[in-house]
Amino acid sequence: TAPANFSITADAADTDGDGVYGVEFLVGTNVAGVVFSPPYNVSVTNLNAGTYTLSAIAMDNLGAMASNSVSVTVGLPVIVLAPPQLNGNNMVLLAGGLVPGTTNILETSSNLVTWTMVQTNIVPGGSAGFTNTVSGGAKFYRVLELQ
Repeated sequence: TAPANFSITADAADTDGDGVYGVEFLVGTNVAGVVFSPPYNVSVTNLNAGTYTLSAIAMDNLGAMASNSVSVTVGLPVIVLAPPQLNGNNMVLLAGGLVPGTTNILETSSNLVTWTMVQTNIVPGGSAGFTNTVSGGAKFYRVLELQ
């Protein structure tokens, strides 16, 4: 689940005796790190939702190379809206599963076609409260994370 944090690990050995020079790790085309002695692993942090190709390229001391890749998918965080609570004339909602430090907006709709922004909230932790001061009948709510 985004933002994803994990380690990439590879095993490398040189069959002709020259020795392994190092292992380069890629996330897509971006270098995540180069490790020159075992254990061959790097940490990857804060990957957004999407599909990525993770690659490990081993090099020996004479320049020979071998590589292996795997595809991984980082999913979107699951946002959970608690049942709305009435506070005076205002509807209060609590959204959980949000990414700390992101800007989120609460929108409302009466028909699931036209959406109106009610409130913007910067999430300090994994959840945030939203207050709907817009009057009206039955409504649908959604919380969107601004990218």
